[in-house]
Amino acid sequence: MQQGLRSLEHLSDPNSGEVRLGCTDIILHSLVPSIVREFSAKHPGVQLDVKLTNPGEHQILELRERRIDLLITRATVLKDDFHSEVLFDEPLVFVVGAHGELARKRRISLTDIIMGNWVLPPYDSAPGAIVGEVFRANGFSPPKPRVKTIAIQLTVSLIASGQFVGILPASVAALSAHRAALKVLPLKTAGPRISAEIVFLKNRTLSPAVEAFINCTREVAKSLVRAP
Repeated sequence: MQQGLRSLEHLSDPNSGEVRLGCTDIILHSLVPSIVREFSAKHPGVQLDVKLTNPGEHQILELRERRIDLLITRATVLKDDFHSEVLFDEPLVFVVGAHGELARKRRISLTDIIMGNWVLPPYDSAPGAIVGEVFRANGFSPPKPRVKTIAIQLTVSLIASGQFVGILPASVAALSAHRAALKVLPLKTAGPRISAEIVFLKNRTLSPAVEAFINCTREVAKSLVRAP
């Protein structure tokens, strides 16, 4: 009986148990570290199990088979059995290395960089399709990238070297481990915005620890939106 009571206390305590989080590469290397630091400081008794999930249907399968409790991802197509909450949406920005020649120009336009060495996601991928729309919205055909990849660490590292040009969500440029070596170009551009979302199953009861993690995620996302 006492063991049963301890189990019930464990299930009702937001400072115990485990949170299993799935996230895509671009979220893992930008937004997640800020959330983890904040949550771990407030709930030191909770163990976090953070998993890298592949974009698309694979991440949804992880949720449906309950291998993870929740998912933080970019915009994705969901079925009716999932709850999706937009944390924030943001523009995509053009980024170069902070110490490269392009970063030193006082005035710059998209014409000045369109023939550069681009590192971009493949255009037949979900992020690549959005990037292609950005170029077309600004009157340019999407350029042929020198490097095609969805690996955000490689993308940011190449841009930081000063030898490549790229496009990133604004929060990724701001939160990247290489942010001191990046410069967001002051270009007034048109095109789509991209959202970050938190997703979980509708018919699943979330533990207090998972609920606390979701609330922490919302607070961190709000702080990013408020930041200049």
